[in-house]
Amino acid sequence: MERLRQRIVDPTLLQLIGRFLKSGIMEEGVYFETDQGTSQDGVLSPVLANVYLHYAL
Repeated sequence: MERLRQRIVDPTLLQLIGRFLKSGIMEEGVYFETDQGTSQDGVLSPVLANVYLHYAL
């Protein structure tokens, strides 16, 4: 989130991304809480991967 705050100035978008990351997952009809990360098939995963790779490489 710290890296995203450097590039994104819209607090609403940052809040939405934060909610995506804390939203949890459903597996076979059972809800599981998550405290970090995003699922690999999530819509946000490729975007966050590109942001991370931009700073890591």
